[in-house]
Amino acid sequence: MKPVHHLIVAAVISIHVALQAESAQLPDQITLPPLIDVTGKEHAIEKGEPVVLAWTARDCPMAKVYAPRLRELAADMMPRGVQFFLIDSSSDATPEKLRATAEGEVPLICDEHGVLARLVGARSTTDAVLLDGDLRVAYRGAVDDQYGYRRDAGQGPATYRKNAPARQFLSDAVNAVLAGQPVTTAATDPMGCLLEWTPAPAAAMDTPVFYGDVEKIFRAHCIDCHQSGGYAPFSLVPYENARRHARMIAEVVDERRMPPWSASPAYGHFSNDPSLAAADIERIKQWVDAGTAAGDVANALPPLPPRPQWDIGKPDVVFETEPADVVAEGQMPYRYVRIPTHMTEDHWVDATQIISTSPQVVHHVLIFIEDTAPAPAGAIRPWTPGFDEFSLLEGSKPGEALNWIGRMSPYISKDLAVGGGGGLNGSFATTLAAGRGMVYPPGRAKLLPAGATIVMQIHYTPDGTPHQSKTMLGLHFAKQPPTEPVDSRSIATVAFEIPPGDPAHVVTATKVMPRDATLLSLRPHMHLRGKSFRYIAEFPDGHQEILLDVPKWDFEWQVEYVLAKPRLLPKGTRLRAIATYDNSKDNPNNPDPTKDVFFGLQSTEEMMIGYFEVVWHDEPKSASLDLPAQAPKL
Repeated sequence: MKPVHHLIVAAVISIHVALQAESAQLPDQITLPPLIDVTGKEHAIEKGEPVVLAWTARDCPMAKVYAPRLRELAADMMPRGVQFFLIDSSSDATPEKLRATAEGEVPLICDEHGVLARLVGARSTTDAVLLDGDLRVAYRGAVDDQYGYRRDAGQGPATYRKNAPARQFLSDAVNAVLAGQPVTTAATDPMGCLLEWTPAPAAAMDTPVFYGDVEKIFRAHCIDCHQSGGYAPFSLVPYENARRHARMIAEVVDERRMPPWSASPAYGHFSNDPSLAAADIERIKQWVDAGTAAGDVANALPPLPPRPQWDIGKPDVVFETEPADVVAEGQMPYRYVRIPTHMTEDHWVDATQIISTSPQVVHHVLIFIEDTAPAPAGAIRPWTPGFDEFSLLEGSKPGEALNWIGRMSPYISKDLAVGGGGGLNGSFATTLAAGRGMVYPPGRAKLLPAGATIVMQIHYTPDGTPHQSKTMLGLHFAKQPPTEPVDSRSIATVAFEIPPGDPAHVVTATKVMPRDATLLSLRPHMHLRGKSFRYIAEFPDGHQEILLDVPKWDFEWQVEYVLAKPRLLPKGTRLRAIATYDNSKDNPNNPDPTKDVFFGLQSTEEMMIGYFEVVWHDEPKSASLDLPAQAPKL
């Protein structure tokens, strides 16, 4: 071991200690470009799974002794859902040179010009950077403490080598992130060889340009709405469109008004989160401040294909309403359209999408199922909980139940009778942001029973121009029954009164899980006085967990928050929804701060509904369930 030890000493003495000790300033989130390994395979880095970027080098002694350890860690972590990459930023590294050193299934990335190292602040050949499921830096530093040197030795670097590591920094950090726990040691000093890379070509590290830089950010986070035929007011392609709106773009992303996303990053990870990382926002602002240069068109991304009518692919069946006359001004009552399916067999639906000929005046559509026939011979239908209408009176004081029932009487025979609860007991499908479809992963689907009638509840919001509006529901059928039938339910109450002028009136409703359930998504619903919304799981063992926090409710952007990793809710778990309302004059959306506000269907009234999607389990499930996510089709 002595020769290797001497090599480590020699290498370490050559390191610029001051630079090595100085902590790099990292953004809150890192947006990584697709990583292309030395075999030419592209690896897309997306939210939902932790990412380890572990630096290495062929000619650094410290990196050499850690190379086997990194491969052992990768072999342990990758099957547990961690994306693990080895990075070589050496000045002479090329994919051709590194290809001969690639071993096993761990992707090896050639970081020419140190672009990736600069992006994440890596400075050493033994740096390890861990990004959590939201691509936030959870840990940066050494792999462990087995090899290193003492910076305070008084005679320059003094190396050490232990028989075994006493602290497993990287492994402990990964385990904490996977368990949803805080990382106790978030930064250490990686003691390797200082990274030295060749100067990058001017375009690689120069002022941001559109092609090859800003365009990638827009394509990843914005283009779903901002394209021809999209729901946004303008397209971000081609370049001229983006340039014309550049200053506004810089403003709305800097204020985090766009992309629209209301969930607090402090709680939960969601597969459909389009939020921009701080580094991306800064990049866009730099591009605008520098004059919105186009750059080399040769670096342009491939043109977008025409947006299809159906994101979910060709539906197996489409249910369509007759056109409705939407007035230019005022309010319109909810429209209910019943469409018999005339189906003689049960069908399992693995994708849904609702589209409209005039999406600008359709606030939302809920789909319910009525008039189902008995199960056909041999068909097996999943268990679902019954609907307790009296649960909607949660929060009422003793002796007040009849008063609240009387107040609800205008809705009981019509609206609440629809689909067994009229939206207060869940729904079969709903509209999603930008008209996207919901596509369930293999093994999950919703039951459309034989003989069912589709009921569409359509809420129109006039926009100053009269419209004729037609709504269509597209369904795609699964090839076989699912292993995990999906059910949509809600937590709701109608027993609330919001006093005039109250800036923070709190309303709470709960639902106890009658069986073990896997939680898939959450969708708060309030109207114009909504201020904030939170879901809390109160588990049978007494501990609580905030599943979703929406600190600034936005009536115009009501989002289905799809869990990146579905959460097991054991039987007896109390799912609590907490809604806060602002009925004060300081709420710019408030129709009238002088009025008491009660439950009602119109936007000038209020609702308190916390929708959720689950899979109910017949048998108790393990708390270590590792489940695939679902996501809207993008």
